[in-house]
Amino acid sequence: MSGRAAIAAASLLILGLVAVGVVGSRYFAADHLTVEGADRLTPARVLRIGGLEPGQNVVTMDTEAAERRLEADPWIASASVTTELPDTVVVRIDERAPVAAVRTLEGWDVVAADGVVLDSASRAPRLPTITSVVPGQDLAALGARALGVMDISLRATVTSLTVGADDVVRLVMDDGVTVSYGTLDQPESKAQALAALLAWAEDTGARVEEIDVSVPSAPTARLAGGTQVTP
Repeated sequence: MSGRAAIAAASLLILGLVAVGVVGSRYFAADHLTVEGADRLTPARVLRIGGLEPGQNVVTMDTEAAERRLEADPWIASASVTTELPDTVVVRIDERAPVAAVRTLEGWDVVAADGVVLDSASRAPRLPTITSVVPGQDLAALGARALGVMDISLRATVTSLTVGADDVVRLVMDDGVTVSYGTLDQPESKAQALAALLAWAEDTGARVEEIDVSVPSAPTARLAGGTQVTP
């Protein structure tokens, strides 16, 4: 190697070492870690799940690996991890919400709208319960979506959801009113029809005993005394 080539190689080596030293310096240590979208999970828990902590190098951080760790947690539906030089990490998550409880041999499974089991409990949570008359059916998949599309205030008034032999659904509300839901098609339209009919009953003072929203465009109600109405 000529003297000039040796000098060039040495210069490149020095520049590389300097670059590595700069990138690995305390200047790029994560001093500001922000979590957005956390409600049920604390920011500290989100960071712990993602394997993120102060002092990590922002330049060399594997954000995709952190996202995979976060999305492996049942409470987190999706996550993104971004960095902002020189020292900031921003974590954004979308949480799953509990919508129902399914009875198990050990107690209760708390499930989200997509059927993912979020947690287990020994006592019945304060959530609508999902049951089925056909053993072996996937209760979460059959009932959780119907509950998940409801407005949270409407869902809070549902005591139970039962799936029949023909996948026909029946609800019981907290005031004892029963609701024929039909099959699990058109869940958004049926939830809207149920909410509208309950609002009508409250506004008019009607004493409703049974509701049928199996045809959401034409919901009906049976009043105390047996009168059938289509509000």
